[in-house]
Amino acid sequence: MKEHDKLKKLLLPLTALGLLGIIAVTESKGITNIRHKNYGIVLDYTLEGRRGLPSKEERIYGVSQIWKKASDYFAGWELADTETTWDEAYEIACEEAENARTTMEYRRALEKFLAHLNHGNSENVGGPNLTFGWGILPFQLGYYSQEYVVIMTSDAAVYPIGTVVETINGQNTGVYLEETLGQYSGHRTPGAREFTHANNLYYGQIGESLHLEIRRPGMEEAVPVTAFWDKNNRLDPGDVVEMDIGAEGEIVYTSEAFDVMELDEDLCCFLMKSEMDLSCLDTYYGTVAPILARYDGVVLDWRESEAGNSLIGRTIVESFTGEPVPRCYSAPATIKVSKYVSDFGVWDSWRKSMESDSYGALALLYDQNKEIFGEEISAMLEFGGEMHQGRFEAGEEMETFIEERWSELFPGIRLEDREDFYQEQREKSPLIGKPVVMIVDKMTGGSSDSVAAEAKAAGITLVGTGTRGATGNMMMIDLGGGWMTAISTQRELTPEGSDITNRGTEAQVQVDLTAEDIAAGIDTQMEVAVEVLRGMIEDGA
Repeated sequence: MKEHDKLKKLLLPLTALGLLGIIAVTESKGITNIRHKNYGIVLDYTLEGRRGLPSKEERIYGVSQIWKKASDYFAGWELADTETTWDEAYEIACEEAENARTTMEYRRALEKFLAHLNHGNSENVGGPNLTFGWGILPFQLGYYSQEYVVIMTSDAAVYPIGTVVETINGQNTGVYLEETLGQYSGHRTPGAREFTHANNLYYGQIGESLHLEIRRPGMEEAVPVTAFWDKNNRLDPGDVVEMDIGAEGEIVYTSEAFDVMELDEDLCCFLMKSEMDLSCLDTYYGTVAPILARYDGVVLDWRESEAGNSLIGRTIVESFTGEPVPRCYSAPATIKVSKYVSDFGVWDSWRKSMESDSYGALALLYDQNKEIFGEEISAMLEFGGEMHQGRFEAGEEMETFIEERWSELFPGIRLEDREDFYQEQREKSPLIGKPVVMIVDKMTGGSSDSVAAEAKAAGITLVGTGTRGATGNMMMIDLGGGWMTAISTQRELTPEGSDITNRGTEAQVQVDLTAEDIAAGIDTQMEVAVEVLRGMIEDGA
């Protein structure tokens, strides 16, 4: 279970409308290529290669895009911060982005702005110059059993896997992370918020240091060490030691979408991955379901599924129930519409004019008494006119938006047709009634958050912890210059009507990994899931 792989690569996990998207960035001969993978579709963007901090205009544009898209499409205003209005947060973000001196400061400005929404995805910000000028620590932390544990290391002699970081700069680690990183995370789900802070500690300014007290595996006393954020800590994957937790056994099937591992002669584990497309369901019913049918019971491992498509996950769950599971649904959303930039076509036109005739564009703005580069930015915030101020209910308009996005991604394919096809497959599934349990943890998120809630409502036992609590049909936002982020376009509720955002779904059988488990490579959650499954088989469930 390598939950931290994304932090070793220049990858940005994002989702759009509940689908997993990954922005992979490479640079060659001054050109930056961005490949967006969504449902197996790859879209290529070619940008002028640039390293370092985007221009002031680009940074203001990026903040403005977040403000505009959230104003139009964000569906969780009932959960958002109420101490500062969205427009006040926008003005603060513009000022901080304009004054940013490094890519890290710019990213922090965006994260802080997004954190105002309290929807659990503010850490999903990145771009082609994301790590330029940044350092990384020689280890990465996870959060297990209320301790901050080393789950990846490039210096196993000092920071072996399973090491607990007890204090940072003289403070309890959790207190330090909350005080220094809390403002950049909108994640409120207990456990998952702490895990997010632990992940975000990985990157920092080159040369800065942390004074730590760490407790290595097998030791009772903590010892002091000093860690530095250093660009030279970036090593090849072969030089990095990672947490190795997961099912042990023979792999009998593997693909990008999922793996099947034989635990013993009568039990198997089905591991769901995040990177998948609709075609994997054809493979699931044609190849994988017959393999699973050979065993007396199945463990569904959903711990690595941080996003995806709920149709895929739900269809797999329904192959065991033989009937539709109770569905999660969207709460009536109130969309906030406010003032300032109403049509970014105007702003885009100005940017293009700057590229072709910068002096002419600036002269026009000065003639209109628009001060762009000074300390006062209010004129620029209003550039482009004003929007209607108020709120309106998102109903048919949001449904139309989702349908249009589906048509863009899958021209000629109707969602209803796919659901009808998989209903036929479900009704003749060879897995109906087979004993099954599902493992989830604080990294089970995105549409998998919804799938876990639906599986629980259908009577499937969940083993592990609570889920991530960050879902809601994510829409990607292009911030310019290759930078991207995402917001929730739906406020997702469990079948019972509870919010998933900032709460997640709790497992009925609670068990978390410990530092000792991680150091020894023991998957306690899997062991407990197998015990539960065997009990079901013995009871004839």
